[in-house]
Amino acid sequence: MNRGKSIALVAAGIVIGTALSGPVVQAAAGILAERSTQPMYVDGQKADLEAYVIAGNNYVKLRDVGEAVGFNVYWDGSAVQVQSDVPYSGEDPEAIPQNDAPGAELSSMADYSAAANPAAFTGIYTREAYNAAYEVLQALKAGEYVRQGPVHIGNPEDRWKLDNMLGNLWNGNDVTMEATAPYTYEIYSHPVNLAEMDACMERKLREWSTLPTDREKVIAANQWLCEKLIYQAGQSHSTLEVVSATDQIYANCATYANVMNYLCG
Repeated sequence: MNRGKSIALVAAGIVIGTALSGPVVQAAAGILAERSTQPMYVDGQKADLEAYVIAGNNYVKLRDVGEAVGFNVYWDGSAVQVQSDVPYSGEDPEAIPQNDAPGAELSSMADYSAAANPAAFTGIYTREAYNAAYEVLQALKAGEYVRQGPVHIGNPEDRWKLDNMLGNLWNGNDVTMEATAPYTYEIYSHPVNLAEMDACMERKLREWSTLPTDREKVIAANQWLCEKLIYQAGQSHSTLEVVSATDQIYANCATYANVMNYLCG
């Protein structure tokens, strides 16, 4: 079922969605448009949005707003569609069949999923993804780091969901995904340099070690993490990226969990 919402009219004081073209200043049918110089912010962060002033109102492309805020906007040939619960791509995710996406090819991996519970394969965790993850985890047991795939995903939101799920397999190694072609990914793992992360956190770890109880240490680590990260769906970062950053980082829930797991360890 298409989750899009048709927009037939943008009115009643809503002043986003008008796409203007041509010179910076143009007059048509008595309407004068000038490029807006007013700054615009999304969740407190300055956004680079192209806007025009008409009759004292700022007009911004709906696509630009969707990309900045994080919802999908696309043209289906007859109407503008807005998907409030799908990250911006500018395309209809449902128009791209899961297993017929551009660049799709048959996987040569062994079918380990035949021995698994078939009820597990009703969502983002497809048999392709299971087989690729299985081979990566088996290689890790032997101390090897390999890449496995292909895994085909047509919906960008599903790509992030699967990537987040793989991130929860963290056990001294990062297990994640990387695009190798349109809608085609490989699952891979690489070791985490705990010594490098410890070096980045040395001052804080030393400071927390002086606290008298484990409870106080966990509370201090949690407070540091909440000040370091700003939640944003789809923003996945490694633990090293977080602890080595000098500024705040936008990150998803899996990143929060992985960094807290490291800090408590």
